[in-house]
Amino acid sequence: MDRNRVAKAIAEEAPGVRIDLERPMSEMTSLSIGGPADILITPSTAAEVSGAMRAIRTFGADLLALGGGSNLLVRDTGIRGVVMHMSSLRDMKVIKESGGEVTVHVGAGLPLGRLLGFARREGFSGLEGLSGIPGYVGGAISGNAGSFGSEMMDVVSEVDIIAPDGTSETMGTELLTPVYRSSGIPKGSVILGARLILRRDDRASVAARMDEALSIKKRTQPLRERSAGCVFRNPEGDSAGRLIDASGCKGMSEGPVEVSHVHAGFFINRGGGTARDFLRLMEKVSARVNEEFGTVLEPEIKVVGSDA
Repeated sequence: MDRNRVAKAIAEEAPGVRIDLERPMSEMTSLSIGGPADILITPSTAAEVSGAMRAIRTFGADLLALGGGSNLLVRDTGIRGVVMHMSSLRDMKVIKESGGEVTVHVGAGLPLGRLLGFARREGFSGLEGLSGIPGYVGGAISGNAGSFGSEMMDVVSEVDIIAPDGTSETMGTELLTPVYRSSGIPKGSVILGARLILRRDDRASVAARMDEALSIKKRTQPLRERSAGCVFRNPEGDSAGRLIDASGCKGMSEGPVEVSHVHAGFFINRGGGTARDFLRLMEKVSARVNEEFGTVLEPEIKVVGSDA
């Protein structure tokens, strides 16, 4: 890929879009790990997203849509292609309310914490179980983020996307097939925003449920550490964190990357850790769990970037 030609084409198709070359992904992820992206673009409108995607498709360049980078491990060699950072698309407004049901439109770049703060102030219920989950709305939708038995797609009614050819589409949930940690958004598409269906409730009750969920997470998860959330998927009927803990892996490390003492499902970057350290620790932990329990752990974290 000719980086300069692709960047020029993006600028022509999407005037006004911010373009950065060789931006370190360690600055863009919650793990603070990752080499540079060839091109990082930050669109602020749907038209800029669409135009950029047309230019990217013309050159056949790879595209990664990036939110808060909270469930992402970028390899040390970085990302060959284009990273589209959605941080400027953060609108949020109530568009309909009827019979206690509230429809809220949210942009993909809206921090999930801001959405929960809004729901708390207004007394809108449906998101309480997501308290404490980092990242942006777009990533939460794409990965169907969830905890305490609730998932993001439980409250989504429609998702606005831009297809790889630059055309826009609104997909109702009847066209999607949400499963554990996936919303079923078509591959290669970029999420612009969504409409959520929440319920009006007593403000104090909503706040109390959010506080309870967050309190539990503060006690049981390393929320203040550099991590990417749960590293492995939960096997059916069990917990990856429990298996890792029972295998004696808490505190196991590879360089500055360590299995959390608080929750064994999380790996912590103590500072200066690399993707190589992280992946080696994943291998060691999964091998130990397989040896102890005969269970093959599957990654939940998304690993991206060049192997070269």
